[in-house]
Amino acid sequence: MGWGGGHAGEHGYHALTFGWLVGEFVRRHTESTVGDYVRRHFGEDLWLGAPPHITRQAARTAFPPAQEMAWTDPGPIDADTVTRMADAYRDPGSLAMRASTNPVGSYNKPEVLAGGWPASGLVTTARALARFYSDLVSGALLPMAVLRDAVREQVRGPDSVLLLESAFGLGYMLPCENLILPEPARSSVFGHPGAGGALGLGDLDNRVAIAFTPNLRRDWLSGDRRAHDLVAATYTAL
Repeated sequence: MGWGGGHAGEHGYHALTFGWLVGEFVRRHTESTVGDYVRRHFGEDLWLGAPPHITRQAARTAFPPAQEMAWTDPGPIDADTVTRMADAYRDPGSLAMRASTNPVGSYNKPEVLAGGWPASGLVTTARALARFYSDLVSGALLPMAVLRDAVREQVRGPDSVLLLESAFGLGYMLPCENLILPEPARSSVFGHPGAGGALGLGDLDNRVAIAFTPNLRRDWLSGDRRAHDLVAATYTAL
């Protein structure tokens, strides 16, 4: 997860490279892999580089029948953008495909789950992911001043890779077209969506942490209707 610059005034989602860049910083300063560091300091059930006994337990992601995969509009994503995204994901040479499939690897393969990709290889449970965000918003992992600085918006606008609007703090995604959230959550939430509709988020103002880790993709172009409804129900109950 992460963001990076393109031409002046542009930005684009670094689906894989951001993790390796930050991961090398972690390795050099801690003499530890990112996976070992994360499990030691952030949660023992957060696996970046999962061993065989964990990959054997991991659910595999799957797609529903074709008739259940029609894109539905969850927000202000216009038809032209949908068409451009569809074209990009059919073109192996597009920025979207080169950023997300280099190297090519199915997340259902044990060797990929064991690889320890810092930006996209996390194997965990919804409970462990939510606990990570809970520890963040409670101040257990970072001083509050540091975290508030990290979630302050650094960039927002059309994403050269995703082709949707994206918005980022320092690594954390903020509510935008690529992280569509119900209105009550939009002013204070940070986190990141994941492939297949997964979601992890925290809210400093309301001390909320939510994680959703499905193994069956559904019908939204950006995000997941089920995750959106879960967040909406949580904020209705506050």
